[in-house]
Amino acid sequence: MDWTKEEIEQTKAAYLSGLSIKQIAEQLGRSEKSIRNKLARSGISVDELKRRVPKLTYYDDCKVLCPFYLEFQNAKSITCEGIISKTVIVNKFANPEDFSNYFAKYCCSDYQSCPVSEKLFAKYE
Repeated sequence: MDWTKEEIEQTKAAYLSGLSIKQIAEQLGRSEKSIRNKLARSGISVDELKRRVPKLTYYDDCKVLCPFYLEFQNAKSITCEGIISKTVIVNKFANPEDFSNYFAKYCCSDYQSCPVSEKLFAKYE
């Protein structure tokens, strides 16, 4: 589905007003990926898109706090921003218990102590 000029401006204004990408996607009936792509093409940097709005992703009752977290897959892996530009890091776990422990400890709580986030914070210094 093509974007109208009005939709593009509405998306950018909504984002700049503080709405999350998820909220904008729900309002416009578009995917979060298409919203991110349209914002990036509108001059908002990918780093800004990752950092400005807090994560609103949940696993069980855990709110993700880490700014580098991207997604999880079936309690088997966690995908984070990559150390190298335009890459990702995927951490795969041997079992769901290890996944849950790591996810709760680092993604949802003490993300500053996570070995991955320590390297990523250094990337932006």
